[in-house]
Amino acid sequence: MSELENDTAAESQPQDQGRSLGSVMRAGVIYWAGGNFVARVIKLAVHITLAWKLDEGDYGLVAMTDAILTLLRMFSEFGTVPAIIQKKDMSKGYASTAFWVNSGMSVVMVCLAWVLAPRLAAFYNNEHVTLVVRVSSLGFFIMALRIIPMALLRKQLQFGRYAFLDSSWHIASGLLALVFAFAGARYWSLVIPQMIVGLLMAPLWFVASKWRPSFLFDKKEFAEIFAFSKNVVVVSLATFTLSHAGFIIAGHFLGADQAGIYKFAMMNAMFITFNFGWLVANVATSGFALAKGNDERLRQGFGRVYDSLLASAIPLHVLLFVQAGLVFQSVFPEKWVPALHLFRILLICGAVRTMTGPITQFYYAVNRSHVNVWLTAVQVSLLLPAMYFGCVYEGLDGLAIGTVVVSSTLGIAMYAITPYINRWESMHYVRRSLPWLTGSAVLAATAYFSSRFFSGIGMWPRANLVLSSSLALLLYPVVVVLLSRERFESVVKDIVPGRIRQKLPRFFLRETSLD
Repeated sequence: MSELENDTAAESQPQDQGRSLGSVMRAGVIYWAGGNFVARVIKLAVHITLAWKLDEGDYGLVAMTDAILTLLRMFSEFGTVPAIIQKKDMSKGYASTAFWVNSGMSVVMVCLAWVLAPRLAAFYNNEHVTLVVRVSSLGFFIMALRIIPMALLRKQLQFGRYAFLDSSWHIASGLLALVFAFAGARYWSLVIPQMIVGLLMAPLWFVASKWRPSFLFDKKEFAEIFAFSKNVVVVSLATFTLSHAGFIIAGHFLGADQAGIYKFAMMNAMFITFNFGWLVANVATSGFALAKGNDERLRQGFGRVYDSLLASAIPLHVLLFVQAGLVFQSVFPEKWVPALHLFRILLICGAVRTMTGPITQFYYAVNRSHVNVWLTAVQVSLLLPAMYFGCVYEGLDGLAIGTVVVSSTLGIAMYAITPYINRWESMHYVRRSLPWLTGSAVLAATAYFSSRFFSGIGMWPRANLVLSSSLALLLYPVVVVLLSRERFESVVKDIVPGRIRQKLPRFFLRETSLD
């Protein structure tokens, strides 16, 4: 075993045990969000540009193939990331064993993808599927190289390093995708750039994490990894079903163009979830792992995550729902208008996924992984039939509605049972949620009526979008402060850096809240 592996085993234990869980998670979100801000802006610009350069069939082809590849990738990764992060006292060979598990599974999944590719092409009745699946599957090898260093950085709470590499990958792959698109590469623009940049950056993850694998495979460690990861893989099936099964169903029954429209609507509806909710959930994973064994600290940490998401993600989803028409009119070409109503429907799904993301990680931290397994089994058993019958009888609308109804119902169920695990009284969520939900309702009304007024006087759609949205977002915190100053100040202290808090008007934060 290498000396570096010994050092990493010691370094993998966070040095932040004395800090509050809230401060650790706040620092993680700030580092990650700050480091990724430029990357997310560039990613958004790339997405808008590709929407003009590519057509529905390009998005549909990638959506159909990526759905199957995501399922195989899920088994390739084998749940080793949360296994490493949640491991309280990690032995020296644990990470190396996980690395070789990922490497071996990636070989198996690539071989399986090459065998299945022609059959998938026949299933979709699209000859291009075979080559896209086979080429894309090589990305499993690239992911196997970096997945353990990524997990170790998160376990060590090294969010600054993680954010730098993650944002660099997004920026480089996005810019390279534009080069491919303008060169006429069509759907390959959504596939090849990510693989090229991922391969080139793989060594940097090892350097950043100060770790390299040794030639060690411990059977006992593998048994422990498997015992934890099997539940993670099962739970991942729910995420896969929710995010990708619809593309398989739409591609098979409706064709690549319709699958592309559904993909476009889903991508935009999940923009906040993927770029903010996912960030918070991943930081929460590391924070909950740090507090594992301290139930009171875990409960407090979960409450703060819940408040932060409710205060930020819900109003943004509500605003997008109200302003959807202006967004599509101002940003995207006319060919994507059929995705508008799907976008509105799937925004509900996006809001649910954003709010429920940290719950899964919380259950792992309090040793209730079996709850995740049962919820997953129920969700998959209900969601697949809802998607199938919705698509067959009502097309894309039925597919989207079936997805939203089931996911929303299960999301409510997750929050209904969490108070029992948290030992909260049943009305706890209602009291915590009321100021934010009321503020979101006022925000929606402000955006709706102001946009209609500006439209009535002939204002350009882009100017209308910016002005009406700004008015709504400015009024939102005022309403929340009037309803519950204490709740507002608590969330601001959790998610806003101190230097910025000091510059806020005293109406929002009292002097005593700046410390």
